[in-house]
Amino acid sequence: MADTERPVFSPLISYVAISCALLIPVIVWPLQGMGDGSLEFEAVWLVTASVLLVCAVTADSILYHQPDSLWPYFATAWILSTSFFVSLALRAETGIYILASMFSLHAVRSGYRLWHDGNDWWLWPSCIRDAVAALTIFGWIIFFSRTPY
Repeated sequence: MADTERPVFSPLISYVAISCALLIPVIVWPLQGMGDGSLEFEAVWLVTASVLLVCAVTADSILYHQPDSLWPYFATAWILSTSFFVSLALRAETGIYILASMFSLHAVRSGYRLWHDGNDWWLWPSCIRDAVAALTIFGWIIFFSRTPY
């Protein structure tokens, strides 16, 4: 009887590590603009936030899988609508507000599922990641709106 091999890292550890790796640039990228005195970082910051949002929505939609349901249609609609809003955010002057709002909406989506049947391993990290991203983006918006640059 052969021993079954256990994974070195659990899916939870991998999920949290990937989420943190994508979240860190969203949190700290504006510090670079403050350090060198230029505030020309917004385009790159929008791209990093967009990458995090699209990856989060795609991963969470796959993990949300519900057999014997209309899950594929809802997941496809959610991913496409997120992609649409990311595209809009990258072109609009106030795109960072759109991204922060989408992060908030995605956090509410995870929070709603947590409220009803929060037994999935990925819901807490997902909700926390998206809430932190939304609060960070809104926080930087408030900070830079008060900065005299």
